[in-house]
Amino acid sequence: MHATASSQAEHSSAMLLQHPSSFAFLSPVIVSAVLLGCLVLMRLPSIVLPYELNVDESQWLSQGMKFLQDPRPWKGIDPTSSGPLNSYPISILLGMGFKPSYLMAHVLAAVLVSVQVLLSYLVFLRIGSKITALLGAISMVLFYGDTVSPDFLHYSSELFPALMLILGFYSFLVWSQDFPSRSESHQQLLLFLGGLVLGMAPWFKIQAAPIAAVLGLVIFTATLFLGSRSLSLRQRTLQTIVLCSGALLPTVIMLAVLIACGSLRDFWNSYILENLFWAGPLTVKQLIDHCVYFFAQPHAQQLLNIFGFAFVLFLLSVLRSQAPWLPTAAHRWIFAGILAYTGAALFAVCRPAKIFDHHTQFLIFPVTCLAVTLASPNTDWPAGEQSRSRRLYTMLFSIIVLGGLAVFSAYQARSSQSFYASNPRLKTNERLADMVGVIQKTRSVKSLAIWGWTPGVYVLTGIPPATRDAVAALVITKGPLQPYFRSRFLADLRSSMPDLFIDSATPNAFMWDWTKDDGYESDEELKKFIQDNYTLVAEVTLVRGARPVRYFAKRTAP
Repeated sequence: MHATASSQAEHSSAMLLQHPSSFAFLSPVIVSAVLLGCLVLMRLPSIVLPYELNVDESQWLSQGMKFLQDPRPWKGIDPTSSGPLNSYPISILLGMGFKPSYLMAHVLAAVLVSVQVLLSYLVFLRIGSKITALLGAISMVLFYGDTVSPDFLHYSSELFPALMLILGFYSFLVWSQDFPSRSESHQQLLLFLGGLVLGMAPWFKIQAAPIAAVLGLVIFTATLFLGSRSLSLRQRTLQTIVLCSGALLPTVIMLAVLIACGSLRDFWNSYILENLFWAGPLTVKQLIDHCVYFFAQPHAQQLLNIFGFAFVLFLLSVLRSQAPWLPTAAHRWIFAGILAYTGAALFAVCRPAKIFDHHTQFLIFPVTCLAVTLASPNTDWPAGEQSRSRRLYTMLFSIIVLGGLAVFSAYQARSSQSFYASNPRLKTNERLADMVGVIQKTRSVKSLAIWGWTPGVYVLTGIPPATRDAVAALVITKGPLQPYFRSRFLADLRSSMPDLFIDSATPNAFMWDWTKDDGYESDEELKKFIQDNYTLVAEVTLVRGARPVRYFAKRTAP
């Protein structure tokens, strides 16, 4: 009887191993659903928070509000170091009837992060085993979810371009792995779409430009040499033309729009020259110093730990295996693409004169992708298959890991619920916006402009910026182009004549590197304009003894 039971168990195990359909409940779709559910659960406390997690969120929201009135890039709004494409999606949502709110921004951020994780998991399945792909995806879930740092929770200007770059790499991955099994038209479509999303990335954020350029160069070179023996010169030439057409299309369209709007000079001064001044001189010493500083940060050390662990697994696997690593040309091109992506992302993060934590989002995917690749040196990349003897082990391991992640996610969501509301600075925007409401009881306030960096007032009052500067960063901050930006700001004020002018360049509001001497009076022409056309009607003191936030109402005709 025992023998019969044992033979039945062995027969059942054999059936499981012989029929991969038995593992359907662990299909990529189910695993993806669990991963995304855990990610959203961990981020839920920050999603429902009714305050800005980062001042940039208010900037993108207020720019989206202004683009509804004037959609011209660098005329309606100057998006500073972020491209206009970060705010146009918000304008679309507002045009659909949604109200400008931080809930909308936080939900949008969660959606973009979720799509990044899902797409990354699909990439990992193609370059690693099921276990390493799962662990790579979980590491991204923990990076984006197991944190209370607003830098990785808010709707940042890195989310959209990072997604575009991942999409570009995924197109290259599928193209190179499926070569030459798919039709020529299908391969050309992959190249065109890959080039298109890479070409779009810099218009979301200029910092993505070097990453897109390096990835594009790798793909361009691959179209010339990968499969050169099986492709004619005409076919290879056509591939490069299709890739370049997709990559150049976004820039051609945007430049045509800029010329038609008459904002080419504004674009050049703000998005190109000012960002070059902001990045500072390019020297090897600067890059090394910034890399040392960057990797000393806790979030960067998380990436180093992931890479270091994977590298150890790689060495152990290579030493005990006789199978060649990177056996085909496709393998080598893919790995070269991953290395190029990682190196370009590191350069983009460490290049600016000042490094922000949320810049790390450009590095999360390529470093994790490199780790998954190193941890799976003998995996059949195009198929992502494992031997039958390991399928049951993979199933049990995945169930345990995903179950543990789900339990941890619930704990993390509960433990971080009260973290954000304890920050008193979160309610500064509410105080400033409430005063606008008080003024509206006696005066008509349908338009306003702010000297300072408090775009949250626009969001909470529902009044879009009267000037193209949703934040006065370029206007107040000293630099070679400051006279140009100040002259433009004053011209916008003269043209719009807003009902209310607010000077919020004061302590406890976001001040950048400004001082108490950087109020609106620091610009003599602006000071005269305000004195001639406006009158002080209210003040809000944020810090006792410091200059208050001042509200100036437009004088009515006698």
